[in-house]
Amino acid sequence: KNEYIFTLLEENSDEPLLGLRLSQNKFHLLQKGHGSKRRITFKAVGLDDNRWHTVVLAVTGRYTILTVDCGIPLEL
Repeated sequence: KNEYIFTLLEENSDEPLLGLRLSQNKFHLLQKGHGSKRRITFKAVGLDDNRWHTVVLAVTGRYTILTVDCGIPLEL
């Protein structure tokens, strides 16, 4: 089961520019820019346990960092 947490759509289109999606134990960041699409997947995140979580996502240049519940940051 896939659930979008956040989606930013292109004006007058259903095409996402940016999206955050949760699927079982994976967290996906979807980006579109300059004619290309990029999907970054963090595996074994553990957000699908029916509890509230604090999620911090930072994107800097080529690096994407995900921190869940003030734990150890995961970097891709």
